[in-house]
Amino acid sequence: MNRQHRMPPPRVVTLTQMLAARERRARRQQQALQCFGNTLICGTLIAPGGIKDSAAYRRLSHYAREAVAALCREKQWPVCWHQRWLHATGPEFMLVVEAAATEVKAALIALEERHPLGRLWDLDVLNAAGEVMSRTQLGIPPRRCLICPEPAHLCARARRHALWLIKEEIHHRMEHYERNNLAAPDAVTGTTGAADGGGVVAGGNADAETGAGG
Repeated sequence: MNRQHRMPPPRVVTLTQMLAARERRARRQQQALQCFGNTLICGTLIAPGGIKDSAAYRRLSHYAREAVAALCREKQWPVCWHQRWLHATGPEFMLVVEAAATEVKAALIALEERHPLGRLWDLDVLNAAGEVMSRTQLGIPPRRCLICPEPAHLCARARRHALWLIKEEIHHRMEHYERNNLAAPDAVTGTTGAADGGGVVAGGNADAETGAGG
């Protein structure tokens, strides 16, 4: 019998779960830095509201990983290690690369600015000492809001835009990208819930895929 892995029903996550996810991510970052002692890229998504995991969000994370991998090839940065996870709190991925953290951060900011979906990604860079690289360190202005030209952090702090409007903008950008760049978007994660064709399926918080680069 041909079994298909289905996406679990959408779950609204709690603040407690989000705080636990942040702590779990920090532990993974420290473990990766201790093991490899090089620049770490950590990818998450801009996902407002209580639902952080869905087929669309998994596709969005897949596009981010594809774009980062292509950038590494373009810049000829050796990838020492990479891993991804599927959680109710949202898909995540990490890579360790052999390159200067400032160079990596500058290149990822440029990627976020030029890619049609880049504004929906959150690509953090940590140096070998575990310090998070910032736009300010590179003299680059803060990210702009999804809805207006103001800095995103100011709009978020003031809750300037309705949640439905932000989610609608995310949906519109995804729809436009997939319509113009992909023949069959569902082939990326599948309507069955298999993630990114990598053999990782939806279901538990332990879902992960690991690899070491050469």
